Amino acid sequence: HLDYLYEWMAPEQLSGKPADQAGDVFSFGVLVWECVTRKQPLKYVKSYKKLTTSTMDPRLKKIPGNWSQTFKILIEDCLKSVENRPNFQQV
Repeated sequence: HLDYLYEWMAPEQLSGKPADQAGDVFSFGVLVWECVTRKQPLKYVKSYKKLTTSTMDPRLKKIPGNWSQTFKILIEDCLKSVENRPNFQQV
């Protein structure tokens, strides 16, 4: 069953767009977020629809202020909207 993969999918992919490098960057950001927080990626997400319509990923609200600024900026950049998301070379 592949439902669990949604936790790492970019909003544009959840909306039906094909997988691409921008989506991979988003997934990488979620993976870093998960490693740093040691929490399930969608614990703070109430619905997939919210992920596809929200201007800010709800996980970003759960980044503590005392985190390393490097990790915070990396995650924030990777979870930006697709048109503002960096590519892997920039990451």
